[in-house]
Amino acid sequence: MNHRSLIPPLQFPGDFPDMHFMEHGGIRNPKINVREFHRDSDYENPYDLISQKFSLLQDITALRRENDSYKKLLLEIDREIDKNIKDEIEIEKFYFGSTEEIDDKENVRHFLKQHQDLNVELTELMTQFNFLSSYFTEHNERELRSYSGLQSHQKEMDQTELSEMDRVLKKAVTRMNGPVAEAQERYSEAQKKIQLRKKQLQKLYKIESQYIFQIEHFHDQEILPEELEVELNNAKHALKVLKHRRYNREKELNKYQSQKVQQKVTASELKVQEAKILRERKEREKFRKMMQEKKLKKRQEDERRLLGICHQKETNEDEENWRMITFVKEAKDEM
Repeated sequence: MNHRSLIPPLQFPGDFPDMHFMEHGGIRNPKINVREFHRDSDYENPYDLISQKFSLLQDITALRRENDSYKKLLLEIDREIDKNIKDEIEIEKFYFGSTEEIDDKENVRHFLKQHQDLNVELTELMTQFNFLSSYFTEHNERELRSYSGLQSHQKEMDQTELSEMDRVLKKAVTRMNGPVAEAQERYSEAQKKIQLRKKQLQKLYKIESQYIFQIEHFHDQEILPEELEVELNNAKHALKVLKHRRYNREKELNKYQSQKVQQKVTASELKVQEAKILRERKEREKFRKMMQEKKLKKRQEDERRLLGICHQKETNEDEENWRMITFVKEAKDEM
C-alpha cells in the first residue's frame, strides 16, 4: 500500500484567480479560508478515513510481527554460528595448541560479523534514504512548507484567541470577586429575610384563620343558663370532693409526721438504753474479773474441801453485791 497516496495534495494562493487583488495592489485584502485549500472530496467521509486507518494499523501490526519473527530467527542463527565457531576453536586449541592462529580466526569472525551488521544497517539506511528522497520532492517540500505555514498561522490565531479568552476570564473573575460577589451576598441576605417573613406571615395567617373561625362559629357555641347552672353545681361538688381529699391527705401527712417523730424519739431512747446496757456489761465484766481474782486466792486455801459449796455461796454473794452496786448507780443517774 502506498501511504503517500493518502496525503491530500496541497494548493497554494498563487493557483487561485482571487489573488489578483494582492498582485495589482488592490485596496482591500480578500479574506481567504485556508482550510478550503486542503479539502479533498475523497476524504470527506469520516467512515472511509476510519476504515483506512484501521487497515493501515493492521498492516503495520502484521509487518511488525513478521519483522520480530525474522529478528528472532536471525538471533537463533547467530547463536548457532557462534556456538559452532567456539566448538571449532576449542577443537583446534586441543589438537594444535597454538593460540595465535586461533585468536586471528576469532578476530576475523568478529570483524566479519561487524561487517555483516554494517551491511544490514547500510541496507536499511539506503531504503530509508530512497523512501525519503522519493517522498520529499520539490512539490512535496512546497506542500509541507505551506502546511507548516498554515499550522503556524493557526497557532498564532489560537494563541491570540487564548489570550483574549484569558483576558475576558480575568475580567470576569475580578467582577465576580468584586461587585458581583457583593450583589450575591446582598441577594442571599434578602432571600433569607424573605423566607423569614414568609414563615412569620404563615403563622399570622394561621392565627387569623383561627380567630375568623371562632368569630364565625361564636353563635353556634352559645350555652344556656340551665347548662351553666349544671356546670356550676358540678364544679361545686368537685370542689367539695377535692377539699375533703385535701383534708384526708393533710390528716395522713400529720399522722406520718407524728409517727416519724415518735420513731426518732424511740430510736434515740434505744440508743441510750443500748449504751447503758453496754456500760453495765463492761462494769459487770470488770467486777466479775475482780471477784474471780479473790476467788482464786481463796481456792488456794480450801479448794479440795469445799469446792461446790463455796462456789455456790460466792456466786450468790457476787450477785447480791452486783445488784447493790447497780442500784446505787441507777439512783445516781436518776438524780
